[in-house]
Order: sequence, then structure tokens, then C-alpha cells
Amino acid sequence: MPPYIAFKLIKLALLALLVWVLLRQRILASNAAALQQLSHLIGRPDPAGNTTVSLLLAHPDDEVMFFSPALASLRELPGVSFDIVCFSNGDAAGLGATRAAELQRSVDLLLSGTPHSLRILDYPDGPDEHWDAASMAGDIIPAGSAGSAEAPSALLTFDAAGVSGHANHIACHAAARAFQGAHPLTRVLALDSHGGNVALKYSGLLPELARQLARGAAERLGRCGWVSARTPAWLRGAEHPAATGTVRFVSTFPQYTLAYAAMLNAHASQVVWFRYAWWVFSRFVYVNDIVVA
Repeated sequence: MPPYIAFKLIKLALLALLVWVLLRQRILASNAAALQQLSHLIGRPDPAGNTTVSLLLAHPDDEVMFFSPALASLRELPGVSFDIVCFSNGDAAGLGATRAAELQRSVDLLLSGTPHSLRILDYPDGPDEHWDAASMAGDIIPAGSAGSAEAPSALLTFDAAGVSGHANHIACHAAARAFQGAHPLTRVLALDSHGGNVALKYSGLLPELARQLARGAAERLGRCGWVSARTPAWLRGAEHPAATGTVRFVSTFPQYTLAYAAMLNAHASQVVWFRYAWWVFSRFVYVNDIVVA
């Protein structure tokens, strides 16, 4: 790569970082509004307003590589606690014990100060392994505590396509829907994989920064009377998660830094060269679009 192109890319990256830092309050306000709508959608099953969110994972490191923006916001929900269920220990390469210990460290770091529990099950790891959704659904509530009163308020997991089309990811969604069939009050919060939209999946934070800047400009123009009802709802800030069934959580720079630190320090066995590219270009480490069902 010619030096002048590298220099321009570095300047662009630094500019994007600066914009990201400066937009922190706007991002936090947007996340708070999304959290309020999500709280309304999932309801509060008891008078104390406590909410249990079960995070269904296929492998250790899924929690940080795919769900860290949602976790960073959901932990701000009053009375929330997390029950993380990882259906495999990621033993495809013979590192099951190591990866299980890494997952515990990562969860403790990401959810420090928030009540949480972790269970790691023994489903076989691998893209050619097909897990039974009914059996998985039966494992979501710990043995000995079965009953509708013990059902979580929400199940956070992959959507029906899975971020990468991985069979184990898809099985997590199937298990969540099977569980919901038996516990209708439990809502499924599915991470939108954006189908085959590769450009969106791997353009990092740039589309969201552009969206936030456009909204800021639209708000200023609106105060001058220059934004009309014909302006798209996403630009006017008029999207209503309860109506669309989707909420969006965006990581601030400190939240992203914490998640990245969890990946580097807790999941050391998984830090290979392409993981660095993931943490630069993947949308899922910056933005989670959650479809509520």
C-alpha cells in the first residue's frame, strides 16, 4: 500500500474515533430510550420489577464477539440479573476446559457489579453438529427450579439465520423459540444477523456514526422548521421500537474498550490474527440490532 494512502486511512480512522468519542452522550441517550422501550416490551413479571435475562450462547467468546453492545446497555436495567447458558465448552480443538475458564473470566469482567450466573453444558461443538432444540429448551431452566414462575423474562440469543450461518448458533434460536412456546410470557430477543448484507455486517461503526451525525443535523434543521413529515423516520428520530419490534444498542468508546479488553485478556486462546480484523470491521462489536418477539 502506498504511504500516502496509508496516511489517509490513518487520518480517517482517527477522525472516526474522535467523532465516536464526541457522540458519547447522544449514544447513551439513544441507548436509554431503546432500553425503556425494551423494558416495556418484555414487561416486569413481579411487583419488585426484577428482570432475568438468559443469554443463550453456542460457544465461549460468543458473549463478547456478538452481544457486548446489548449487554452493556441491558445491565443498566433496574433489577436485572443475567443467567448465561453456553451450550458447549468450545471443545472442537480440544481446548474445552481452557475455553470454559476463559468464558467465566469474560462474563465476570463484562458484568462486574451485576448479578449473574453461568452454566456451561456439554453439547458437542462444531458446525456439523446439529443440536436438538427441545432438549436445549429443557436445559434453559436449571434442573430443580422448573416451573413457569422460574422462567426468565427474556432470552437473548442469535436470530434464525445466525450471524455466520453456524448450525450451533441457529440451534440456540430454535431452542429459544421452543422455550417460548412453553412459556409465552418470555420474550425472545434475537440478534439481527442482517442476512446477506455483507457490506453492513463488515463496515464497522461507520454507518452508525453517519446515522448519528445525520440525526443530529436533522434535529438542528427541525428546530428551524426545515424538516417535514416527509423526511424519513430514521432521520427525524421518529422510529418507535415498540412499533417496529426492533431496538438498537450502540457501544460507546469506553464500553467497546471494556469488551475488547475482555476478548484480549479473558479469551487469550482465541486471539489469532483474524480476531483483530473482526474487532475493527464487524458491526456486531459496535452495534446490536435486537428483534423482539
